[in-house]
Amino acid sequence: MCSEAHFDKIVRFEESLSTAGVRQGTIFYTYHVTATGWALSADAQKVFPLVARIIKGDGTLQLEQRMQLGPEGWTALNGL
Repeated sequence: MCSEAHFDKIVRFEESLSTAGVRQGTIFYTYHVTATGWALSADAQKVFPLVARIIKGDGTLQLEQRMQLGPEGWTALNGL
């Protein structure tokens, strides 16, 4: 295990309608990450710059997830 990420807070939510009239939206959120082991190594972070960016963005870097409202509530849309 190199790290664990945990949800921090929702920054904002933007809702829209798809072309089919389905309610969709994007949730923007921040996270906290606890890096351990090789992920803390400066050499590893040079080889894997995305790992370094995630660790340095702890609590401030915003991630986003597309969502869609269905019969079971809001669910994540993958691959978009």
